[in-house]
Formats: sequence, C-alpha cells, structure tokens
Amino acid sequence: MKNSVTDYSVLMTVYKKEKPENLDKSLSSLENQSFFPNEIIIVEDGQLGNMLDNIIEQHKTQYKDVYKIVSLKENHGRGYASKIGVKYISNNWFARMDSDDISYSN
Repeated sequence: MKNSVTDYSVLMTVYKKEKPENLDKSLSSLENQSFFPNEIIIVEDGQLGNMLDNIIEQHKTQYKDVYKIVSLKENHGRGYASKIGVKYISNNWFARMDSDDISYSN
C-alpha cells in the first residue's frame, strides 16, 4: 500500500449484473494508484452472487484496513446506493467510481 499526502475515499456501488472480470480489473486498477486511497467503500446494491462476492472478499482480504463493505438487502439503483455509501465516508475528499471503471495508475 502506498501512502498518500491527502487522505481520500473512493465510493463504488456494485449490483448483480456486473461482470466479475470487470469488477476485478476495476478494483485492481484502484489498488495500483500512485495516489492510493486510504478508504474504499463498496455498496453491494442487493444480493450479488458468489462470483462477485468472492472478488470483493479477495480484495478486502488483501487490503483489510482500507475496504468498507455496505450490503443492501435489495437492489435500489446506483443513486440510492451512492447516497447510502456517502454516509460511510470518513474523509473530507472522495471520488465516485463505477464498478467497471479502470483507473490510470497515475
């Protein structure tokens, strides 16, 4: 994990129709940032299924002090899930990222 000058969070929502390989690539790109977030909040927008759950668990295990997982029982959509996720942010600055976005390393 790299240290950042200014702490910031990343908020991501995920729902069951996301492709597991997209989520894995997205999280990996986020973890390889030159300006690493000290907090990643993932809102599980309803039940995801085993493959997506496993990918989140793998990344969370690798960076256990960085990830916060918020699980919603039902899918409510990205807007509502983001609104819930914002409540879990502990930094002054945050970025919003979709579960299929790829971040450049720098």
